Amino acid sequence: GLDGQLDREIGTIGKIYREEPEELKDLASHWGITLFRLDDAGGIRQQTEAWEREGLSRGVQPGDSALPLSWTAPSGRRYRVHSVSKSSYRVAAAVEETSLRDTLWTLAVILAMGIPFAAGLAIAGGYFLAGRVLSPIGAMAQKAREITAESLAKRLPVDNARDEFGQLATVFNDTLSRLQDAFERLRRFTADASHELRTP
Repeated sequence: GLDGQLDREIGTIGKIYREEPEELKDLASHWGITLFRLDDAGGIRQQTEAWEREGLSRGVQPGDSALPLSWTAPSGRRYRVHSVSKSSYRVAAAVEETSLRDTLWTLAVILAMGIPFAAGLAIAGGYFLAGRVLSPIGAMAQKAREITAESLAKRLPVDNARDEFGQLATVFNDTLSRLQDAFERLRRFTADASHELRTP
């Protein structure tokens, strides 16, 4: 995050100051470090123009701050400011928080609007898919209502014998076949019994 970036920048500034102090003025162009100030025994050794323009020195605590602090510059921009003192120098650096806050705010708005939209879309899609998936059951129920004792020869349509609805229709049709056979045997028995009773 920003605090890690600050720590890295402060470490880089300190290393360059110790090893190649003349390169401090090139930190912005070579390293992208645009908001810092380095003081040594002689006072301000290096300070970026942006640091001075934003008045970030006022956001630095006297001595070392244990943790980076958030500070609002007179321009209204928010910065994360941190300083570290070493034996012969003190480095203070800052990273702008405003763009991060704006990004987080935009993300929060997108999520606040997107989650209900996605949930509504999922519900509508689920309702539509459930209707499509369950429509064969409605058709099967309608056909089953049409089958009576006089029309046991009718069968439910089997569109796909491999899916669950096809298997259900097949089982139902098999049951109807057995029922039709039982009715036929009962009719024959009744007819035979009636014939036997009429003939002496």
